[in-house]
Amino acid sequence: MNVRKIILEEFNRQQTLPHVWGTNDCLCYAAAIAQRIIGRDPIAHLRGRYDSEIGAKRVMIEEGWETLGDVAASIFSEIPVAQAQPGDWVYAQNPDDTETIGVAVGERFVAKGQIGNEQGPLLYARRAFRVGGSINDSIVMAAA
Repeated sequence: MNVRKIILEEFNRQQTLPHVWGTNDCLCYAAAIAQRIIGRDPIAHLRGRYDSEIGAKRVMIEEGWETLGDVAASIFSEIPVAQAQPGDWVYAQNPDDTETIGVAVGERFVAKGQIGNEQGPLLYARRAFRVGGSINDSIVMAAA
């Protein structure tokens, strides 16, 4: 499996799609790549639960998550950022104090922003999560 090719294909596909909360946002973007890597939707349990920023925050409060990093940690095993490999998820805080879930690719990460696809240096990531490693099967099984 060529993970870098998957990331590039998804990056190009997503470039033409508008940001839509709950359908095509940063978490959905990272999940689309993860699904191609692991063969199942890691956020199936969240689909249809929010369609706005306020709705996403409501779901996070209901689940006890303070940040998008907590959302990612509920799905995949956390690893040191320095160990992130292509396809792993990263949590980063943007310069405007918003947050994002992105996908590691080399020394950078890519993410879906509200204006379009974004890139940033991996050193801006605060947390990282191994995609394809340990997944929280209880969440995935409950969504099935």
